[in-house]
Amino acid sequence: MTYRIGVCDDEREYRELAEAGLHKAARKCGVKIELTFFSSGSELLHFLDDNKLPDLLFLDIDMPNMNGIETAKKIRELDERQLIAFLSAHQEYVFQSFEVQPFRFIRKHVIEMEQFLAFQAAVPIIDRRQTKYLSLVWEEGEEMIDILSICYAEMLNRKMHFYLSDQREIIVKMTMTKLLEELRGDDRFVLLDRGLLLNVTHVKAFQRQRVTLQNGIILPIARTRQEEVRKMIVRNRRRL
Repeated sequence: MTYRIGVCDDEREYRELAEAGLHKAARKCGVKIELTFFSSGSELLHFLDDNKLPDLLFLDIDMPNMNGIETAKKIRELDERQLIAFLSAHQEYVFQSFEVQPFRFIRKHVIEMEQFLAFQAAVPIIDRRQTKYLSLVWEEGEEMIDILSICYAEMLNRKMHFYLSDQREIIVKMTMTKLLEELRGDDRFVLLDRGLLLNVTHVKAFQRQRVTLQNGIILPIARTRQEEVRKMIVRNRRRL
């Protein structure tokens, strides 16, 4: 999964500081980001005419023509839930910013630290908002399931067995290749073996050769997959 981040600031110096800081924050959190930059509120709003809102927006308050608070009011008309982190060198704006309910207020003289904390806090919120569903068709019917409810999936006798967090098992005709295509880009899933796929958000404990899930189930890890599985579990835990 790639997190889409917007930065709107009329000063090039702070756009560059934000870029460096966000790449550093993404590495620390173990996630991928896509950055888009704007030099004015009007440029940002024009961009939003034909594009989606970013997952997280860093918005400078003190900009000419249309300041950050005025820009934020326009954005609130598009989406009341948009995560907006204000940037400012003037702390007196903090109370004025409350009327548009910002996610964070970041002081420019400590931008690297406070931007990292804002990004770290935003990641799990973005994850929860971006719920994905998988359509499963089997003998008893069809169901759209939240992919995060999948604890693991296993290929047995040419059929895919889905083991869900509500303790159900759903068996469908699906190849592992097809399932991986459906989940493409979601780094919460990792292969333990060629026919065994794990959702790392359900892991309770990890040992080199096995993982224990929150429901107590123990799954083996192929030797060739152990390092990759370890990296994925560590990356996920950094987000929590």
